[in-house]
Amino acid sequence: MHQAIAQLPEVKQRYEASAQSAWRGQQGEKIRTREPRVSTTYAEARVMKMPNAGFNPAVNVQLAGDTASRALLGVEVSNEASEAVGVSAPLRAQAE
Repeated sequence: MHQAIAQLPEVKQRYEASAQSAWRGQQGEKIRTREPRVSTTYAEARVMKMPNAGFNPAVNVQLAGDTASRALLGVEVSNEASEAVGVSAPLRAQAE
């Protein structure tokens, strides 16, 4: 639980940054008023949207593989929900 509490300032900072860039209207209001939370059972996890349209604590796992030999070249685990924020850069470095 102490690890989760230590992660809270970082999560709060991300929430504030997303609140500043949130759109106006009902969806933007949801983003601006949400409360920062962390998982007490798995401190590194973040709430992510799941394929069943729900939201659960999760991590993002990416694998890089060689198609010819079918060997794994790299593994990257992140708590970012989207690869668009640069999660792929460390994985690309491993594969190279």
